[in-house]
Amino acid sequence: IEFIHGDDLDSTRGEMRAARRGLHTRNFDSRYVHKDGRIVKLSWMGNWSEPVRRHFFVGRDMTESWLAQETLRESEQLARGIIDTALDAFVQMDYDGTISDWNSQAEKIFGWSRSEALGRNLGELIIPDIHRAAHKSGLQRFLRTGEGQILGRRLEIEARRRDGKEIKVELSITALRRRNGVVFNGFLRDLTDKIAAEDRIRQAEK
Repeated sequence: IEFIHGDDLDSTRGEMRAARRGLHTRNFDSRYVHKDGRIVKLSWMGNWSEPVRRHFFVGRDMTESWLAQETLRESEQLARGIIDTALDAFVQMDYDGTISDWNSQAEKIFGWSRSEALGRNLGELIIPDIHRAAHKSGLQRFLRTGEGQILGRRLEIEARRRDGKEIKVELSITALRRRNGVVFNGFLRDLTDKIAAEDRIRQAEK
């Protein structure tokens, strides 16, 4: 008990009680306090021996792996926070155009909730009919040659909202290769207010 991290004490006791009742002991992880005060994590497997009435466990030090996972988790949470609070819509799609990420700003601009957008085809959801063929051919060209005409630069293009209204957006796309394929990350900025302000300036000048 003196070595076990306080937050893991109950779960460790539960595993040992299960072993004494003759239940199969699962591999389980627990945190411990090292002599120098740092936290270490061990992965255990073992069982209870009734003849000698003792627990026998073999533990593997998983501290480095655990710390790496914690660092990765914190990094992912930070990235998620940046995406969720971005002023631009963030839309991610896979190699066949299926939406795999959709932030809160995308919900506001296009009217589709995250749960409604995920798993839908991007071309069918927000790309106007007039641009769908170009979108599809551009995607196929990139998958075939690794080249994309709109990757890595900003352009203005029409997009369609849930209510059917078409709006002008500023779009930038990057491609990210993963082990299971490629994903496309798109940032879209609604230009409606900007265009309206420019129109007011032109009218004032006239």
